Amino acid sequence: MLSHRTVRRTAALTACILAALSSPAAASGLLPTPEGSARSDKTTATLAEPRAAIFTESFGQNLGNTPTPLTDYVAAPPLNETYTADPYWLDLANCNGIIINYAADSGQCGGRRSANALGQIGGANPTTNHALTSGTNSGPVPADGTVIETQIPIPLTSTNRYLELQVDVAATACNTVGPELKLYLLDGTQEIPAFTTPINPCTDPKARIFVVDMQPVSARTYTSLPVFFTGSSVGFRIRNGQTAAQGNDFGIDNIRIVAKTNNKEKGKGTSKAP
Repeated sequence: MLSHRTVRRTAALTACILAALSSPAAASGLLPTPEGSARSDKTTATLAEPRAAIFTESFGQNLGNTPTPLTDYVAAPPLNETYTADPYWLDLANCNGIIINYAADSGQCGGRRSANALGQIGGANPTTNHALTSGTNSGPVPADGTVIETQIPIPLTSTNRYLELQVDVAATACNTVGPELKLYLLDGTQEIPAFTTPINPCTDPKARIFVVDMQPVSARTYTSLPVFFTGSSVGFRIRNGQTAAQGNDFGIDNIRIVAKTNNKEKGKGTSKAP
């Protein structure tokens, strides 16, 4: 986020996004996608077990070029998953909680650049790929605020297995500070950490650098180590530990919950990147 943004530009930005958001939101979808494979931004809903991919969210089915608030987004049947976040991370005036693609008019928010880079990371069309973006236009930014979490439990057909949470993350404004994203699995109301080191593509030497609109975007796919999960349904939550308003701009895409086929493998919530 740029330090020269003014209240006047923020008001204009808010009006622009709110006008764009006046059209009805389309349904999203879920697509079981093997790790590392390319995916289309047009998704369908499937709950696939005992296949490796239990759940994938790519934020894209039939959304077109209209920015969409996270809370207006409804996944395709049969689950019809919905999402929520803490109030700050849903604040459109702060450029937060917006699902967008590169072809959309995002005003001064800039989330379209993250969507473009994440499309390249995920094997989708960079122009039409959708992603959840946040721009932290102003503070105060809450510590460890929830950026996204599931509202409907995702059913599992077997219990006592190792699960991984995977996510594609992009960061802009890395000349200031990047996000510090923390991954959790949800077993009912219980929050299970799936990380030890927060995700920050800005400081990750293995992140890829994309140039979008003549500006750098750092992006990478991240995978938690296996977490032994005993519940009959699962959800996820992503928090951001970064409290700076300058910078801290990021996008999230292609969230996946994957079942480990070898249940003898042990893990305890350490985030890693392939």
